[in-house]
Parts: sequence; structure tokens; C-alpha cells
Amino acid sequence: MIEHDYVKQDDLHANQAMRSGHAIWEYVVNTLEPVVNTTLLSDDNHYYLLCLQGHYSRRSHPEYLTPRAHLNFSRPNAFDGLRIHTDEIQEVLDRMAKGTLTIAVVMDSMDWFDPLDQSAARQIRAINRALKMKGRVLLRSAGLAPWYIKTFEELGFECKSVGNRIPGSCIDR
Repeated sequence: MIEHDYVKQDDLHANQAMRSGHAIWEYVVNTLEPVVNTTLLSDDNHYYLLCLQGHYSRRSHPEYLTPRAHLNFSRPNAFDGLRIHTDEIQEVLDRMAKGTLTIAVVMDSMDWFDPLDQSAARQIRAINRALKMKGRVLLRSAGLAPWYIKTFEELGFECKSVGNRIPGSCIDR
């Protein structure tokens, strides 16, 4: 998908080996350069600070690590609606009761599916079955226009992009 987006954007005539290397290079540059140019890691971008230091700092951390959030999360039953799963997505979805999921966060996993087989459609149907009415699916993909978005739409989802990794656009905040 990264190579496809690169060729589509630049309409290159380079050989395949050059194209692949340049595509990955551009992907990395388009990911990291806006972070460096538009955020201050020590104060403003705890995602990258965590990767670099291995821990959060008092000045740069997610909202859920604030003293106020700690009070909320310390209440009895504060996590009753939260479920963390470490199985494969399909296995988790197959075990879920119908209409119980409010938000599904799917991070890059469908990027690896073969567009010619039914794995994406099977997973999307399972997500849909598990979702409550008006539930949401948040996707992250390496692709600018992932092929499986069309499958989501064909299966009844309304899709909209809220951020893309394009030159100068900082999506990792």
C-alpha cells in the first residue's frame, strides 16, 4: 500500500527496486518530519517521547496520567465497561455478544490482508455484528486510501478520513 500510494502521488518511472526504497523513505519522512517541525517532544508529543525515553515525563504524558484522571480511574467500577483483548481480532469478535461493542479501534491489521480473499469482509462483518447501533470503528492504516474502506462501505458503514500521512501533515499527536 505504501508503494502504491507513492507511485500514485509521484507518477514515477523509476525501476521497481528504486521505487520500493523511495516509497518507504517518503513514508518515514512524511511521518517523522511533521512531528519534529510542529511539536516539542519534551512538552507536546508524549507518543514519541515515550518511544525515545521508555517512559513518560511529568510535562509530557497522556491525559489519563494526570492527577485528576487518577481520581476518576480510582473510583469503584471505573473500568467495568473496558475490555482489553490480546487474542487475534477475529477470535475476540467471534466470542463477543451481538451489539455490545461501542467503539472498535483497528490499528493497521487489515493492511496485511490479501485484497483478493475474504478475510477483510469476514472481519468487518464480525465487527458490525459486535457493534451497538451507532457504534464506531476507528481505523489506522499505512495507506492513504486503504483498499478495504470500499469493503466497509459495501457492508453498510459510512466512512470518512480524519487524517492522512501527507507531506507536512502531523497526524501523530
